[in-house]
Amino acid sequence: MDAFDKLVEIMRTLRGPGGCPWDQAQTLESLTPYTIEESYELVQSIETKDWQELRKELGDLLFHIVFYAEIAREQGLFSIEEVAQAAVDKMIRRHPHVFGEESITDLDTLNKRWQALKAEELKDKPTDRDTAWDAGIPGALPALLWSYKLQERAANLGFEWHDIAPVWAKCAEEWQELKDAVATGNPAEIIDEYGDVLFALANLSRFLDVHPEQALRQSCGKFRERLNEVQVQARKQDLNLQDLSDSELDALWESAKRELARRRG
Repeated sequence: MDAFDKLVEIMRTLRGPGGCPWDQAQTLESLTPYTIEESYELVQSIETKDWQELRKELGDLLFHIVFYAEIAREQGLFSIEEVAQAAVDKMIRRHPHVFGEESITDLDTLNKRWQALKAEELKDKPTDRDTAWDAGIPGALPALLWSYKLQERAANLGFEWHDIAPVWAKCAEEWQELKDAVATGNPAEIIDEYGDVLFALANLSRFLDVHPEQALRQSCGKFRERLNEVQVQARKQDLNLQDLSDSELDALWESAKRELARRRG
């Protein structure tokens, strides 16, 4: 028995008679928050380049997939074998340039072909929701990632600027509208215009070939690292951050930046 089959067997034992009460109590719905958490832990292990932790996190995520499939099997929906077969079928279908006779070498053409294949698959879906232009883009995504995905899909429909100049102009326009909203003091209008600024910046990211979620996570990590170093330096000097002036805080911040840059060489 290989490791994957053993994992499936363990899952069925946990769910079966005499198994674990917690595992037995779980449903498809109850597992979702844990799966989201595991996914983010996987991402963090990649960001920190902790490869042993990545191996563990991949195992945790694989266990969740087996968990969902086992619950589905118990309900007569599908099996883990059918899950794997669905992935096999989809990958072969969506890579005709690898498994078929098509020839595609550039990424832009490849992306358009991929989206066309996805749209073709949706024609067989039974409901209006499944055939909508944004079908397959879950609204439960983080908002920044959701906006990126929506605009990416809209671009494939032809709703796209042909160069970056009007994108910059749109960002400037939304920024000015936010400033105007702030001047009015209307909270609802401020929220609306602030969202438009973020939405416009997400669109700009596509033209810059930058993934907005990844870029923001990188900035968050950088900010956390720098503030951690500020705290370290403050403790060494027996300083209380809350007691410092703006100029003193700024000096500590710049010192932290220099120290981190020095360590990286």
